[in-house]
Amino acid sequence: MTRGYIAISILLIIDVVLHFTNGISFLGQISDRILFWTWLIMTPILIVKNFERRWARWYFGIIIISFVLSLLPMGIPFLTICAFAVETDVERRIGDYRLREGAKSVIAIPKITLIEEMGILEKEVGETDFYIDIAGDNFRLNDFDDIRLNEESDSVRLDFFLGNQSVMKKIKVDH
Repeated sequence: MTRGYIAISILLIIDVVLHFTNGISFLGQISDRILFWTWLIMTPILIVKNFERRWARWYFGIIIISFVLSLLPMGIPFLTICAFAVETDVERRIGDYRLREGAKSVIAIPKITLIEEMGILEKEVGETDFYIDIAGDNFRLNDFDDIRLNEESDSVRLDFFLGNQSVMKKIKVDH
C-alpha cells in the first residue's frame, strides 16, 4: 500500500504543478478528481496503519501544520485545493477542443478556457472572458444554442449563436 500511495502522491504533485504552471493535466476533469480523492482517502488509512512508525507521525504532523498554515492567509490555499476537488465546471465539446468555464483559484476571475486534448493529457491553449456579451446582455456557455469553432494560423475564432443573434470571439492559441 505504501508504494501505491507514493506513486499516487507523485502523480498528484505532477498533475497539480503542471496544471498551475503550464495548464496541462490528465484528460478530463474526472481523472483529476479521482486522483485527488484516492490520495485523500488513502492518507488517513496509511497514517493510522503505520502510526507507530516515526515517519508516519512526522508525515501526520507535516500535514496538520500545512493545513493550519494554509488557513492563515484567508484560507486561500486550502479553499483552492477544495475547489480543485469538488468544483463542477461547465464544459462544451467543439470538434477536437473543449470549452470550460472556471477559475484556477477561489479569488481568481473566472474565464472560458479552450482546452486541447493530447492523448491522456490535456492542455489549456487559450482563454477568453467568462461572460459573452450579446446586445448588452451577458451569457454563459450553457445559454448558447450553438458554438462553432474555426481554426486560424495563431488563433481560434469562436462563433456563439443564441436564437437569431450571434457574436464572434477570437482566442489567441498558445501551442
